[in-house]
Amino acid sequence: MTGSATILDQVCQFFGGPYDSTTHTYHTPTVTGLTVVRRAFAKRNYFEEFFLGAPAGTQTGCLLIAQITGSRDHREALPAVQGRRKVHYPVELHGFLWSKAGYVEDGQDFGYALRDAMVTKIRTDPTLGSGGIENNAFQIGEGSEDGGGDVMTELNQWVTEDEASKGYMLISFEAHTYEVG
Repeated sequence: MTGSATILDQVCQFFGGPYDSTTHTYHTPTVTGLTVVRRAFAKRNYFEEFFLGAPAGTQTGCLLIAQITGSRDHREALPAVQGRRKVHYPVELHGFLWSKAGYVEDGQDFGYALRDAMVTKIRTDPTLGSGGIENNAFQIGEGSEDGGGDVMTELNQWVTEDEASKGYMLISFEAHTYEVG
């Protein structure tokens, strides 16, 4: 893997643990409340996946889909001729939440707590385990004139369906790499 695929894999491992090639998931979460991290949806998502590996009696779970939505390549011509490139990768973490709790508010409170825990984890290690730019990897949280240091979050209003409630959470940020040339 190279470029965005490497960054995406590292982001998924940071939140979901090692990659399991049998299930195409990262299902050893490093944040309480996450159950499975994926790079894309499975052909068929099962309700049970929202609670995979969670302790018995868990009422709310989260399936996280990580995505890099593009890239922006910025070249700085210093030193002359050789220069360096800074590549910006917008990363989106789509959290699909499902709750069997008796009250929708319980699921929504879970969503707030999960969002806060994930942002705290991001801010604790802005390289997301990559070793950072100094090790030819990537970093987030670096300030730039275009807001590249921001970690943005959204949490929608929950809806009920049958005996369950559902929510959606979005966490987005930019990952940056530097390359010579």
